Amino acid sequence: MQYAIGDTARLRVVFTVELSNTNFDPAGVKLLVKTSFGVEEKYEYLNDLGIVRAAVGHYYFDLPVLLPTRGCSGVYAYRWLGLDADGKVFVAAEATFEVARSRFREPLG
Repeated sequence: MQYAIGDTARLRVVFTVELSNTNFDPAGVKLLVKTSFGVEEKYEYLNDLGIVRAAVGHYYFDLPVLLPTRGCSGVYAYRWLGLDADGKVFVAAEATFEVARSRFREPLG
């Protein structure tokens, strides 16, 4: 997916038991975001604002794509982690999205 500077990227995950095709909530949920400049940001469900549980097993995070805090155009990566009761990762999902380069010097005015 491609976004423009100023957009909000909605990062989603669904935790599912493959054998039964049923959704479940891990004991903990974390999100790692790596910007186009290689800066990593970490978020944890219930400890940080932003991660939303929409339904059983369904989580999302709205990431504003803004200058200058997260950089400009390029490929961003994100990784969702499902944690067990001991805080150990037992499931993960990873994806990327692209932020298009603006033709304007100050794209947000």
